[in-house]
Amino acid sequence: MMRSQFFTAREKSLALVAGILLVVMIVVGYTKSATAEGSANSLVAMEDTSSEDTSSSEDDVQSARNSYDERVQEVEQWERELADYVRNDATLDTTTAQKAIDDFRALLVTGLSYIDAGDTAAWWDIGGDFDDLRYTFNDATELFRNAEDWVNVERSCKNQTRELERDIARQVKDLTRELGRLKSGDQTRKTQLLSEIEQYCGAPLQTFLTQLQPYCSGRQGETQDYWDIDQNINYAKQDCYDRLNEGWELNGQLGCFEDVSRRIKDKDRNVIREYERAVKRIGIENLPIAVKSSYDAFLNAYAAAERELAIDCEVARDILNDGGYHQQDFWDAMNELNEQENNVRAAKDVGRDIEHRTKEYEKMQKEYERVLKKNGGSALPNAKKHLDEFARILELGRAVLEGRPQDWWDEGYNEDLNDIQNLFWERLNRVQAARDVSRWLKDVEREIKHREKEIQQIGRDGGREVAEELEEIWKRMRDIVAAAQSKLQEDPEEARSELESMDELRWQWDELTHDFYNSRERNFSLAEFKREIEGAEHFLERARDEGRVSDSEFSACREIVDEAYGLLEDADGIDEIHEKFEEIDERAQEVCPIFNEYGGPERDHDYYANFAQEHLDEIDTDLAAGVLERVSDDVAQRVLQKLLRDPSSIAALMQSGGDRYGDNVAKTLEAATNFYDDETQRQLIAQKQEILELTRRLEEAHNRLRIAQEKLERLQQLQDEIAAYNFYGEAGDVIRNQVEQFVEAAESNSLTDAQVEARLVQLQTQKDEAIQRSVEEKHKQGIIPFRDTDDNAWYTRFVKSLADRGIVAGKGDGRFDPGADVTVAEITTMAFRVSGDAEPSGDSELCDGRYVEHWGNKFLRWGEERGVSLLSSCENVDRRALRWEVVQMLLEATGQDIARTDERCFNDVDPRDSEVNSVMCAGKALGIVAGSNGDAKPYDPINRAEATTIVKAAGERLFGISFANTNNQRSAADQGDDLEELDDGKARE
Repeated sequence: MMRSQFFTAREKSLALVAGILLVVMIVVGYTKSATAEGSANSLVAMEDTSSEDTSSSEDDVQSARNSYDERVQEVEQWERELADYVRNDATLDTTTAQKAIDDFRALLVTGLSYIDAGDTAAWWDIGGDFDDLRYTFNDATELFRNAEDWVNVERSCKNQTRELERDIARQVKDLTRELGRLKSGDQTRKTQLLSEIEQYCGAPLQTFLTQLQPYCSGRQGETQDYWDIDQNINYAKQDCYDRLNEGWELNGQLGCFEDVSRRIKDKDRNVIREYERAVKRIGIENLPIAVKSSYDAFLNAYAAAERELAIDCEVARDILNDGGYHQQDFWDAMNELNEQENNVRAAKDVGRDIEHRTKEYEKMQKEYERVLKKNGGSALPNAKKHLDEFARILELGRAVLEGRPQDWWDEGYNEDLNDIQNLFWERLNRVQAARDVSRWLKDVEREIKHREKEIQQIGRDGGREVAEELEEIWKRMRDIVAAAQSKLQEDPEEARSELESMDELRWQWDELTHDFYNSRERNFSLAEFKREIEGAEHFLERARDEGRVSDSEFSACREIVDEAYGLLEDADGIDEIHEKFEEIDERAQEVCPIFNEYGGPERDHDYYANFAQEHLDEIDTDLAAGVLERVSDDVAQRVLQKLLRDPSSIAALMQSGGDRYGDNVAKTLEAATNFYDDETQRQLIAQKQEILELTRRLEEAHNRLRIAQEKLERLQQLQDEIAAYNFYGEAGDVIRNQVEQFVEAAESNSLTDAQVEARLVQLQTQKDEAIQRSVEEKHKQGIIPFRDTDDNAWYTRFVKSLADRGIVAGKGDGRFDPGADVTVAEITTMAFRVSGDAEPSGDSELCDGRYVEHWGNKFLRWGEERGVSLLSSCENVDRRALRWEVVQMLLEATGQDIARTDERCFNDVDPRDSEVNSVMCAGKALGIVAGSNGDAKPYDPINRAEATTIVKAAGERLFGISFANTNNQRSAADQGDDLEELDDGKARE
């Protein structure tokens, strides 16, 4: 490397400072010389003028003016010089120098007045004063120049120190590291050079650093002594830089050797690997000549470089670089080969893609025709345009298969099809969205009508102020519906947003009606409490008259009744009135066991008719009473409370169901009360009401359908199946729309016999699919516990109660399998879970440990510890359990003895079979089993659905479990009736 490459910034700064000092010294010397000369001339002039006449000639005046101008320039030079000193060191005391300047300028003013007056002699007379001021200024600035010299010394010292400590040290470190990495080449020269670098760049330079310290920090000594040291340092640095340059040159040589050696060793593995792959893929005989020749040239270049390396590394590197051209030729040839192969593969890929796109086109075309038909045949121009464009690009794609398949991607046909497909589906979805919002609008319009009736009902029931506020909300809802209708065709999403904004109004509505309905429910509950108290009072008096209670027992029970009457009278001042009555009820169970036989006041047709007449408008009271009579007793109370909160919607549901579907309406009300929250209850009831309304319209359209009796019967059966099921979620919307289309077609008299047949098949399929989707959605939302325990099944409320508490579980696939017979192991597991006992730690010893690996091992162990009779001897725990065995296990799980009795409790149980008879009588007495028509069928197997009724009753009666937070409860006797009515194995629907 050249020496100039190592001139540091410090060296350059020193050179600049030296130049400036030289110029300053020349200027100062010239100024002193000119000043001395001027003074001499002044003296001569004064001598000359003393002998001449006092009046000056014009030449004298001009000469004086020239002298004046020179002094002006001189004082300006002083000012610049003084400013430079201050700029370099602001702490300088410039008082004397500045005063000399000021006096000099004042003297110039006086002298100029002499010249202007023509008195040149007076001008020359003040020349000595100028000289005095000049000496004064020079003496003052001499100190400044000495300070400036030290500033230059300190600056130079700092630069030298930085260069020695940092710049040169870093270069030494870097070069040492780089040379240390190189392990090949002339290592002897490397070692020698590293030693020389240490010799010239190490200790000598450190010695100079020590010599610099007095000048750098304390301004000790003379500045000229420093510059001598500085010059020696520069000589030493030159020696160091020479070795460093040699080191970098050697580093380049060794690096070249190592780099070329490595490149020769490594070659380009990618080239070799790609060549070998190509040979393996198509065979060496099929390789293009360009591939072979460029590959051979590539290898030859590496061989030549290896030979030249020992002679001249740079030549060897040039050979390798030239080999890069052969390498590029190879890749060009391989790219051409790959392109040929890619074209073959591309043709296959494009062919498959076009085949896939063709299927998508057929799907799009089919969907377009379906939507077109649903749209009443109205044209969908934008969607048709996208469909045609999709077909056109498909034809272009088929054409590129005959030429260059890569054009399928290069021309963007694939992306174009994606874009067109998205636009097509967006257009169809927009049409579908408009239909969805249109259906939603219909729902909301019905809601508006329903709320209008609700306002009227609340006004009639004494809530006039609430009704007035609700009417304002209702008007705003009506305005939103109008706005949504206006935006429906132009922008369905905007219409949807309008409808979504009604949620806030619904919330306000619920807030306003909350207290009103709570008041109605409270009054109704108090009336029901009064009926129950009066019924209990009459029951107690009959029991006394019949001799079933003693006088003391009657008195104690009478006190309970009187306390209940007193609580009823003070009900207005008690917030938690229900809890107070529950406390009295619990105490009555302890003090008056006779009350356990009282089933509560009977709700008959007249009761429900009176209720409907008082709380429901615009509905036949007998129709309403007929529906409410079909509701199970345990749910009836909550259904009536629901009616008090939403009389208009439930009345509309009853009206739509009529006499024909009164049983379906009752089951829907039970399901809504047992399994749905407030919001989903409203949806279920509204959807059910609409479907029933459609079935009613379909019934009316039967006479217009000129079809065979067999098809008419199938239609009526399908109609009844749809009316009977509780559809949920989107599935309900789907089946509703299908029925609506069928009804509209039937009402238009446009269906032929063949079309009716086709629609029947389609509707049947869609009904089955909608039921399946409803079940899945109900299970997903937690409405039903298992997929095979739908909300219209009689046993679901029992299964859900037990499942919510972990007493029963499914089969692992989301099913409960309610019709499967219960095994001994399964009923043992249920008994353990309902008991609430801790899981035992040991294993079952039944049958000498046969069931240690059985899934019910722990539960069987529990049964053994509990002393369950069924597990007292070796038993096949996977056999079907009999009904009396289920009752026995649940009784024994409490730890109590079963009293022997000869009393006949059921017609089909022989008292001589003492064990079975005693178990069934104990179960009946405790309220966990009851008969049907006097029979209990204790020797029959029992399925899982039936078992849940007994287990739930045992949980309440024997183990004190409250299932109030899961489902409403019925009396144990009623639950037992359910069981006994199912002895033939058929579920009551």
